[in-house]
Amino acid sequence: MADAKSPLSAQDLQTAVKEGRLGVLTRRLVRDRDWTAIERLLNEAGGEPTTLEDLHESTSAIAEATGGEPVSSLKRLAAAALVGRARCAEPTAAVMHALRAAGELLFEVGDFQRAAEIFERTGDHVRAADAYAALGAIEPLEAALARDDNARAHRRTAADAFRRFEILLASGERAAAVGAASEIPDGHPDGSALRASARDLERRLCRGRALTLIGSDGRRVRVAETPCLLGRDGLAQVVLRDPSVSRRHATIVAGTEGLVVQDAGSRVGTRIAGIPIGQPFALTGEGRLGLGDHCELTYRSLGPGLVELVCHTGLDRGLVAVVGTGPIPLVNAFSGAAGLSVSFCPDTIRLGRAPGVSLRIAGHLVGPVCDLLVGDVLELESGSLRLEIA
Repeated sequence: MADAKSPLSAQDLQTAVKEGRLGVLTRRLVRDRDWTAIERLLNEAGGEPTTLEDLHESTSAIAEATGGEPVSSLKRLAAAALVGRARCAEPTAAVMHALRAAGELLFEVGDFQRAAEIFERTGDHVRAADAYAALGAIEPLEAALARDDNARAHRRTAADAFRRFEILLASGERAAAVGAASEIPDGHPDGSALRASARDLERRLCRGRALTLIGSDGRRVRVAETPCLLGRDGLAQVVLRDPSVSRRHATIVAGTEGLVVQDAGSRVGTRIAGIPIGQPFALTGEGRLGLGDHCELTYRSLGPGLVELVCHTGLDRGLVAVVGTGPIPLVNAFSGAAGLSVSFCPDTIRLGRAPGVSLRIAGHLVGPVCDLLVGDVLELESGSLRLEIA
């Protein structure tokens, strides 16, 4: 075994470390078969500000060039240098890669016990089993293989959850996608990012029995399902801000012959054409609906189980609401929305699309149904309609 005559100086080592050329220096020493200098480099590089990547490159050069050389001590030193440098580092992909390289070096020189421990640390249970097999340690071998089986099952579960999340999201089943994200096992490297995405989805999911849509011209329409509460309560399906309107003033419900309005125990009562009502009143044809002292709305029947309300006085002048039993056709709120409807489900508000209607949400084509999110932008492919979910 040749050994170079020119010694490795401290200056050579410091310069190589400073310039990020430790791997280049190592390869030169390997080419010269200067094993003494390489041994010194490995011993001293640990005390220098050497990056793990540089050290890994150096040990790789040693591993490549010493296959047939009687220099197992150098491989042990290289493995020790990698393990020492990685000991206090975060378990990044680069650290795990370096540790696996250290495990392979130890396996090559016959240090199977330490190799097995390092392979276990990196999660490479199959290589750990190989090391235990070389030791003849049957029980640790079987335990390592069992851990590998568990890890594979864990990865399959995670992969299935990721795939289900993506499929549900693409199909518009956003509420179900949130549930799929919760099935991703803890510890998955991409799990935290996907769960954060799912939390954002859950926060933005439209729920309840009412929804506000904004047209491209700025027109706002409240779409609400019966039973529909009218009043100052912030949870009412149609909120009216006039101070004389009670928090829970009146409700619109489905009756045997269509929609009816009834007072909900308000302070000043509910009026039809200026006359207080004491019994449920059918909202057929057209008329005037008065709530409080200053809030007056007109109503117009749009068909069985569907009515339009328009506020003409008070703080909510200009408010438009379409109230129905659902699914509610949006064409009654926006003339260009033929073929689109809104359904109010227990956990979400869902948009329905008729066959032949091509629609994009957030720039992506959607299927027959899609759970709506606050901030969604709905655009027909024809360009005739653009709506935003408020």
